[in-house]
Amino acid sequence: MGNFFSSVFTEEQVYTTDIPQKSEHIIMNTISFDEETVIDKLSHLKTTKSYGPDNIHLHILYETRFELAHH
Repeated sequence: MGNFFSSVFTEEQVYTTDIPQKSEHIIMNTISFDEETVIDKLSHLKTTKSYGPDNIHLHILYETRFELAHH
């Protein structure tokens, strides 16, 4: 059985690539949204969907949209 597996599985070649040590990224110092845009986006959330990677349920974002937009 060992001979069978050794005939089926082969060793793959190892490929190396040059990874740059320093990448150039644009750093954003500030970002701003107007209140109307925030309220509009949060008002159109599908609150029956599950929450995202931030673990904040969409219903909470929807219910607090006016407070969130004000800050």
